[in-house]
Amino acid sequence: MALPAALRRLLVLPLVIAALAAGTTVATAKPVEPEPARTGQFTRYVSLGDSFVSGPYIPQPRPESRGCLRTTGNYPTVLAAKLGVRDLADASCIGAFTHHMTTAQDEPSWNIDNPPQFDRLTPETDLVTITTGGINIGFMQLAIDCALASFGDPLGTPCKKKHTVDGVEQIGKRIEAAAPKVNDVLVELKRRAPRAKVVFVGYPRLVPKSIGCFPTVPIAFGDVEYLDGLQQKLNRALAAQAAANGIPFVDAYKASEGRDACQAPEVRWMEGVIPSSPTAPAHPNAAGMTAVADLVHAAVVGRD
Repeated sequence: MALPAALRRLLVLPLVIAALAAGTTVATAKPVEPEPARTGQFTRYVSLGDSFVSGPYIPQPRPESRGCLRTTGNYPTVLAAKLGVRDLADASCIGAFTHHMTTAQDEPSWNIDNPPQFDRLTPETDLVTITTGGINIGFMQLAIDCALASFGDPLGTPCKKKHTVDGVEQIGKRIEAAAPKVNDVLVELKRRAPRAKVVFVGYPRLVPKSIGCFPTVPIAFGDVEYLDGLQQKLNRALAAQAAANGIPFVDAYKASEGRDACQAPEVRWMEGVIPSSPTAPAHPNAAGMTAVADLVHAAVVGRD
């Protein structure tokens, strides 16, 4: 399925910004050393999911990722290093829907030729992390819609109005429709990797609960609460599906309070429409990916 034209343009934007900001110092994640006491606990780790997993534009790109924009700064790579896992199969890919777990993702305009993500699973797989569902509801397109609409009505709720038809808010309905698809994914995942420890990772917070920081993050003041509420609803739906399948859920949304795109560059885990550090717009930066890896690490090894 082709990515929206607006999304394609925004995904290219960080490269332009990086060129213009040549010479600017950008904080990057420090290399992570394996923890000796935990090295060898897991031997084959498979990472599944969308662009919130692949880590587009966070240094450095993985040569084998083709158009999926997987990078060495994403949370699976950081987590694998922390755990001392040498066999990491990272299947994550930008634009991946839930059905791309079992069907190939082919988008010629992005040179994507990603096999079904579940193809990386084997009976020997002993660790799996997954983040999925956000593309099903069009969360990235929603963020873009809200940004574009904000300039015409920065004090109102133009984005919420756009996505409300006959008095019914439509994105919430998409979340409800996505939930059973996520359940099907988790059931099949457990069938294909029966001995694996599986961890479902939620989506970090993009904006604060209210007010926002227009125009730094161009979301109309009234739409900030709307967008944040939808992200909360999405994460609750994903957590419910994980619980129904006996799978731990890492609440990256809750953990990222005070780390949203409206915070100072050295504080935020998420970037806005115009990133201040290398990543795709409205995605985790290197610090955010490292923080998520720490959260998943605690879930995996059973530490608080």
